[in-house]
Amino acid sequence: MKYEDLHEIAKPLARLLAVGLSKTFNLKGYKVSFVPADKRRKRYRGYNQAELLAREVASALQLECIDALDRIRLTESQIFSNSYVERRRNIRGSIIAKEKIEGNILLIDDVITSGATVEEAAKQLYRAGASNVVAVAVCMG
Repeated sequence: MKYEDLHEIAKPLARLLAVGLSKTFNLKGYKVSFVPADKRRKRYRGYNQAELLAREVASALQLECIDALDRIRLTESQIFSNSYVERRRNIRGSIIAKEKIEGNILLIDDVITSGATVEEAAKQLYRAGASNVVAVAVCMG
């Protein structure tokens, strides 16, 4: 989806994810958010694939989707990092919450490989006041 400009598959992927989530979690009262893309990559692709997925998941589950996080530092693509330690160091301090968060958050990303990116994003959501963060992705790397 992100490397071949296949943004149109976000909707069917998100619908499948929503079905699985609705059978696994009680998400009543959750808000949906997404891992932010850095501005350079979003400008190049024209979209943030995690945001497309999150908005479709929120719609399917009839939940509010919020743009809660921002990238404040450009990072190297995580595909070039070979270890969790490298990935963690690369992403540390690159994501912040835009404002205070209340309640529970369903955090969406397109791919989770080591978990370093969603860990950093979740950490910032908790720091901003989130009660609980559930992180999910369409794929595992």
